[in-house]
Amino acid sequence: EGYTHVLTFMLASTLSGTFNMVQTVSKEYEDKLIINNIDSKSVTVGNGHFIKKAQAMIEEGKSFEEISQYMDENIKKQEIFLSAESLKHLIRGGRVGKVAGFVGEALDIKPVLHIDREANILPKERVRGRKKSIIKIADMHKEAAKGKEMEKLYVLQGDRMCEAETLKERLEEIFDCPIEICQIGSLVSVHVGPGLIGAVAIYK
Repeated sequence: EGYTHVLTFMLASTLSGTFNMVQTVSKEYEDKLIINNIDSKSVTVGNGHFIKKAQAMIEEGKSFEEISQYMDENIKKQEIFLSAESLKHLIRGGRVGKVAGFVGEALDIKPVLHIDREANILPKERVRGRKKSIIKIADMHKEAAKGKEMEKLYVLQGDRMCEAETLKERLEEIFDCPIEICQIGSLVSVHVGPGLIGAVAIYK
């Protein structure tokens, strides 16, 4: 159709095989297209933020090389902390042992997870109760942001708008940057359940 360049944004390669699949397919078009496949090192809005940034740069008249360089230099400048409302979906998916999960459910334990800049999912804290998990997410972002300049924050919510507003208000007390609430998609919900709450930080 006349296209010469392709810029793709993939879910983190540590969490999905899509990136490697697209890399393989791209080799079939090396003599026809200039392709840059970007590993977003993220999921959900952590990926979407940079897709929108690329679109804005295209509209500004930036070249393919300029956009690619920007993504290479900035795609890792994000941090994600999140918490599941219940452990039962993580238990079903084999990410939490049944015994540990049963105890956690009985004690109302909420795991707080960190997706780092290499898109590794790391358990950070286990707190008791939903309110404490929201406080912990905000405090973790405050600690992680020391010495950095925040560009934007996205509050993630899985059908928990009231709790998302609470987290947004707490983050507004800490950070002076735009904060947007976003609904997570079904891909993440399948693994953690509908009650996820979290925040994605994008740094300058």
